[in-house]
Amino acid sequence: MSQTESDQTKERRYRFKQNLIKSDIIDFILRNRNPIQEPKIINFLQEKYGTTDRSTIHKHLHHLEEMECLEWIQPSKKTTRANRWDVTKPKQLVNIRQHFSDIELNRYEKSLNIVSRYRLLHVSPVRNKIFHVQLLLSASFFDIVLKIDIDILYDRAYDIYRFGEGFEDDQLLQNEMDSLYSKLIDKIFTNPTLIRNVWENHIPNLFKTGFNSDSFEYYKIVKISNEIFKKILESIGFQSKGINEEISGWKLMKKASLEISGEIFKIFLKDIPVEFQKNKEKLLDDISDDILNKIMEEYSQELHHKIVKIKNYQQKILYKSPFIIFDYCFGNDILNNIVSPVEKDFVKRKKYLEQKTENIALNLNNSYAKDIKSEIDDYFDDDTKREYMSFETLCDEYLNKYMFPLLETS
Repeated sequence: MSQTESDQTKERRYRFKQNLIKSDIIDFILRNRNPIQEPKIINFLQEKYGTTDRSTIHKHLHHLEEMECLEWIQPSKKTTRANRWDVTKPKQLVNIRQHFSDIELNRYEKSLNIVSRYRLLHVSPVRNKIFHVQLLLSASFFDIVLKIDIDILYDRAYDIYRFGEGFEDDQLLQNEMDSLYSKLIDKIFTNPTLIRNVWENHIPNLFKTGFNSDSFEYYKIVKISNEIFKKILESIGFQSKGINEEISGWKLMKKASLEISGEIFKIFLKDIPVEFQKNKEKLLDDISDDILNKIMEEYSQELHHKIVKIKNYQQKILYKSPFIIFDYCFGNDILNNIVSPVEKDFVKRKKYLEQKTENIALNLNNSYAKDIKSEIDDYFDDDTKREYMSFETLCDEYLNKYMFPLLETS
């Protein structure tokens, strides 16, 4: 072998070892629960490779930081004088996926925890466990959930549902929202008396210059469209389980009134001077109270029922969203011939359990996506409970068999 060939061989080996060491560093950090001190990483690699140079490992770590694959935690006198390293954010996982495709990110408990923290709404122990299994068994599901922002992800899940299995339900929901809007349009959204009251009682005189309140032509501008109203309904959040429907409906209407007052406020005062900012919150509350009182003059019970019904449906779709995206990915995996036997096995066994407990799922509003233990105790006998709880047992089986569990850092 010539000298040149020997040098080229050494260079290829060095480059291979660099990538291998970087992968080992990431693997070691992902397997540990807490941030890892740099000396522990060095000791781990020296034990594995024998003569690995400390300065070389240090360079690898900072190169991984530059690649935004690792997070450097500076030394602290309260904890340790050594550098510490960790993976904590979805962006770091995305970069690891891009540069180190050999690392099976969806098999590490730390990775699954990060994705769940940033991509799963309404987290409960069982719901988190189910999500972990879905991420673990489908690399394509893991990649989609990892890369797409949570709001965009759930919006797309809703579109998949409303144009698919949920088409009829969604039409009923739209009818409910249209009905609610029609009940409120004369009372609130095009009511010149209410708008005049807001103007005269709540808007400071210094902002009324140039407007003729007698003619009051500008009130027409305040009309809130059906589209904006639907966005308001989506933005007001949900009530906790177990609250009386009338109380829940009133609280939701209060939130909606505040959002509506915000829309009116934006129209009246598009440019708010800095000195007025401190009064903004009180003004919004005052306008909101006027709107809420006007809403409650009529239809109070009917409005309570309608808004609770709408919010319950929207909450159900949020619960279903990860399952909708997982089913979509599973179908694509089959189409692209990349579905694994394990993924097929899980889906088959999950479907079998769902069929056995269909009545339970219907009664609990798709409760496999909720905290199962707390949801079923009040409804079913012991035999049925054990049968339903077997779904959680199924999830434990796959997690124990295929997930890399977290180790406690010594």
